Amino acid sequence: MRARSIAFLASMWHFITWAWSILVVGIVVGVLGNIVFTSISTGNIHFADPRTFTVLSWLSAHIFLWVPILTLVAVCTLCAYFARRHQQNMAQAQAVRHTSCEALMDLAASSRLKGDYEEAELLNRRALAIAEQQLGPTHPDTATILNGLAGLYQAQGKYKQAERLYHRALVIYERALGRNHPQTAEGLNNLASLYTEQGKYEQAEPLYQRALAIYEQALGSDHAKTLKVRKNHINLLQKIQQKGE
Repeated sequence: MRARSIAFLASMWHFITWAWSILVVGIVVGVLGNIVFTSISTGNIHFADPRTFTVLSWLSAHIFLWVPILTLVAVCTLCAYFARRHQQNMAQAQAVRHTSCEALMDLAASSRLKGDYEEAELLNRRALAIAEQQLGPTHPDTATILNGLAGLYQAQGKYKQAERLYHRALVIYERALGRNHPQTAEGLNNLASLYTEQGKYEQAEPLYQRALAIYEQALGSDHAKTLKVRKNHINLLQKIQQKGE
């Protein structure tokens, strides 16, 4: 509720500034118009002539009407300004946190390539903790980090931990992005590769089939990701055939 209120007030900022501009310009134009009209009518500018400042005179006469309105508009302006500043600060903070997660994941990938799985896991878990705290446990970026940690476990033969994280990431993708999103297909492919590595071919095949269908529809038959999953699926079918012989 609070987030929606802040978003609404922030969205009103441009409208309120536009309204203030119209009001100020209207008053200035009105005063200048009175001065020009008086000058044309009398051939000279007489500041003592009440017609010269008709607009200001009307505002003075109706102060009980416009002062409460302007007060309300001023309060709304301040609320909209601070709501907009809050949104900007949150966006900047989220960008910094996202960069931090990416940096940690890059370091984790580098440690994994060096064979330092302990350091890679530590870095992955730090990135995951940041993402879960700042983005939420069901955010797609959190799922991406889960996939990275699951891949690390898979590389070490820790299949149960890997399967649990792959499943969790897949559920997040499906709920946050949809069952036919390319990220969901990536999650399916990751889980299928884990099952294939364990020899669980019957569990892997429908996952590859579904991932392939998503990629073909979303990215096309010749996309690199589509080709990769198709190759994985073909390799799986060959293993199933060899197993049956």
